[in-house]
Amino acid sequence: DAPRGVWTAGTEPLQYGVTAQLAGTVSDDGRPAGSELGARWQLLDGPADVQFDDATQLLTRVTCPEPGTYLFELIADDSQFSSRAVASVLMDRLPLVQFSMGDPPTVALVGATLQLGASAWDLDGSIDRVEFYCEDKLIGTVTNHDSTDTYTMDWTPGTNGSFRLRAVAVDNLGGSTASDAAALEVTYPPRIEAELPDHDLSLGYGASATVFKARAWDPDGIVTNFGVYLVTEYSGLIPLYQTNGGEIDF
Repeated sequence: DAPRGVWTAGTEPLQYGVTAQLAGTVSDDGRPAGSELGARWQLLDGPADVQFDDATQLLTRVTCPEPGTYLFELIADDSQFSSRAVASVLMDRLPLVQFSMGDPPTVALVGATLQLGASAWDLDGSIDRVEFYCEDKLIGTVTNHDSTDTYTMDWTPGTNGSFRLRAVAVDNLGGSTASDAAALEVTYPPRIEAELPDHDLSLGYGASATVFKARAWDPDGIVTNFGVYLVTEYSGLIPLYQTNGGEIDF
């Protein structure tokens, strides 16, 4: 008798990249007595020739050098009779994606809007969308691109810290690729608190007096430079006093 069953239902019909996973099962009634059941895969049709890791294994991998639809056949043989089953596999090349040159920046302010941009291509189809992630959290999805295949979105960091950003391109068949991670340091801007006089002041030449006090601090760092400037009509800003600390009496 011929082998009772040959199935290829374990082979996924849509696979990504250049390597397909083939999975088949075979059953037999053991007749004729003493016969040895064997199985093998072969390529029936496809856009290119393929290379099997081991065509005699029910579970095996096969390298498909070109995208497109491949037709594989699993043959089971008990030395007298054989049975066959066919598996169709569509191989989809994964898209390409990378952050645009100089984007994103390495340092940003909390509450400041950044424009994130990533270029994405698909060599055997089209890009369905580009997703942007901060760590593992989705922060935006873009479906439209410009003439250079760049997908952009605006994002406003809500807190400070060190983060890693990624762009993920998804093609029309669901294949996806993530870009290299980009490091981003988000910081609060320094703050200034000043005690200013509530009226105009006139000081004689050579006189000295404390006319205001000011303090600067950084919520998540240190103040490295703090200065007082005189605003003039013709000369612009004139530095009057600078310090590397955070307080000034002037």
